[in-house]
Amino acid sequence: MSATGTNARVIAAPEILGLDTRGGFRDAAVLLLGDLAPPSGTLIIDFASTRRIDSAGSLPIRPKTSR
Repeated sequence: MSATGTNARVIAAPEILGLDTRGGFRDAAVLLLGDLAPPSGTLIIDFASTRRIDSAGSLPIRPKTSR
């Protein structure tokens, strides 16, 4: 994914995205979304350091890397 210009924001997901971290992560993402100018803003979520997403059990993930 490529985002250009000043109407893009990046947020890094936590290493473990689960019950203990999802609220703070969501709140931070919502704040960034509020900073974006409508209608063409882009929020990029960086999962590079995320090792586990636990929303309905433990689901290990392998983040994709872009070239």
